Amino acid sequence: MSIETQFVELFRLQSTSAGSSSPSTPSIFDANGNYLLGTELFTGEPSRAHNAAAQVLRFTQDGAVDSTFANPDFHYIGSGGFGIEAIVRSLAIEPNGDIVAVGNQSTLTPNGTITVNGLARLTSSGELDPTFGKGGTEINSVPAGEQGLDEVVVQPADGNIVTVGTANNLTELTLSRYLAQ
Repeated sequence: MSIETQFVELFRLQSTSAGSSSPSTPSIFDANGNYLLGTELFTGEPSRAHNAAAQVLRFTQDGAVDSTFANPDFHYIGSGGFGIEAIVRSLAIEPNGDIVAVGNQSTLTPNGTITVNGLARLTSSGELDPTFGKGGTEINSVPAGEQGLDEVVVQPADGNIVTVGTANNLTELTLSRYLAQ
């Protein structure tokens, strides 16, 4: 089986339901039947120059907010501020129950919008994983003009993280893999 066929099959088996509009609202069920939802948390009022952090929420099987899950808000880079928006576009669950969230973070500047691709890993209890990247988050510096990471899967054989995104004004597909450890 070619690598392309394996990749398509991997996404078919493990892909999450990324939303159809921007910002998206990806969701996935964990092995215990809990529902995970990627969303934005606004500071102040949503507006053109807002401050929005990414957040992963967990709900129990009966639909209640899971009080044992930390639900931290986070930025993929920096601590946020005026004109910054962090978005979760896709979620995946690692074999040990850790959660991987991917998306992007946009920052408004006088020269235009700067976008970075971001990944975050949360422990199964919902805390940012301090052993991943820089305090639980990492940015991906794919070609200039990146539009964000759109999908993530965890390879079943080795636990490596695979992301897909777009670049150069949506004309190029990006593919990156991160080692499990």
